[in-house]
Amino acid sequence: MTPIDTSTSGAATTRRAVMEKLHAVRQLDDERIEVSVSEGAVTLAGTARSNVEIMLAARAALRVPDVHVVLNEIGIHAPPGDGAARFPGPR
Repeated sequence: MTPIDTSTSGAATTRRAVMEKLHAVRQLDDERIEVSVSEGAVTLAGTARSNVEIMLAARAALRVPDVHVVLNEIGIHAPPGDGAARFPGPR
C-alpha cells in the first residue's frame, strides 16, 4: 500500500473548495482565475474585468477553512470598448 501524502491531499481539497467558492460568486468569471495552494496559502492568478472582481475573488478564497493567506496575482483585462482605455497608466 502506498502512503498518502496528506499535504498534497489537503492542498487538493483546499484548491477544490476555493474553486467552488469562486464559482459561487455570480459577479465573477471564475474560468479566468487559476488557483494554487501551498501550506494554507492560496495564490490566485489570471485575469479579471475589474478591481471589484479581484476583491471578490480574494474574499471568496478567504472563506475557505484552513486558508490563512491569499496571494492575489490577478490582473485586470478589460474587454475592448468598456471605457478602461480612457484611463492610461502612469508615465
